[in-house]
Amino acid sequence: MLPLAPAHSFPTAGPDFVAHFLPDLDPSGLTPRNLRAYAELTAADSVAEAQSRVAVLLAELRYPTGAQHPADDGLSRQIAAEIVGRLCR
Repeated sequence: MLPLAPAHSFPTAGPDFVAHFLPDLDPSGLTPRNLRAYAELTAADSVAEAQSRVAVLLAELRYPTGAQHPADDGLSRQIAAEIVGRLCR
């Protein structure tokens, strides 16, 4: 799809992509999974900001101070996208 974008003058990512291909999209009707994807596309900066805060909270909940913990398993990004998506509704 990306090789066709310049030839047909359509955006390839982010809010412009959603606005171009889904101009009448109502996020309130999306499934949770699609709502997270919508948030990632339309509000990536907000998701990233929320992710950093969620990651800290998850680390505090899972591991007491000073305990070793593995790298983030992606849960913080999913939770952050869920929060931002719900706020977009």
